[in-house]
Amino acid sequence: MGRATDESFVRFVDERSPELMRLALHLTRHQDEAKDLVQTSLERAYRKWSKVELEAGDGFGYVRQIMVNAHTDSLRGRQRWGRKAGMRDLDHEVVMSDGELQPVQSDRRGPETLAIQRATLRKNLALLTARERAAVVLRFGEDLPEAEVARQMGVSVGTVKSTVSRALAKLQVHAATSTPAVARGGGQ
Repeated sequence: MGRATDESFVRFVDERSPELMRLALHLTRHQDEAKDLVQTSLERAYRKWSKVELEAGDGFGYVRQIMVNAHTDSLRGRQRWGRKAGMRDLDHEVVMSDGELQPVQSDRRGPETLAIQRATLRKNLALLTARERAAVVLRFGEDLPEAEVARQMGVSVGTVKSTVSRALAKLQVHAATSTPAVARGGGQ
């Protein structure tokens, strides 16, 4: 590749890595797997970067699609070899800070609420199948329209709609059964 292409790719990685890492963490729910997924996706994107630049401009959507596909492929591999996909949970809470994942310090007051919300989100996403999780993360986490989610997942728009609907229903049932009665407005 040419020097300009290499510089463009390095600039992309510097600017977009936090977003890619956040997406990977939502998909995998584990820090090490998220780092591996980002690395794999960037490696695949680099091989075709000059073409990506010409066709996709910024390239974020292209790399995001590579990431979703790589994650799906890795889940298929785990299932093929007998490891149940989606069973691994975070060993500890992490947050993005200056583009890096950092463990949450328990004595920090301000970000504690945000960390709890993130942990809750990850635990709730763990209730979903890999397909449901990908659809929800792309639709709401990445704020993509249904048509783009369908294109990136390689399914129809109707499949995206039904998958997201099923996932949200699961999350609502879980929220209703796991929330204490006082928080729901019930009695003691």
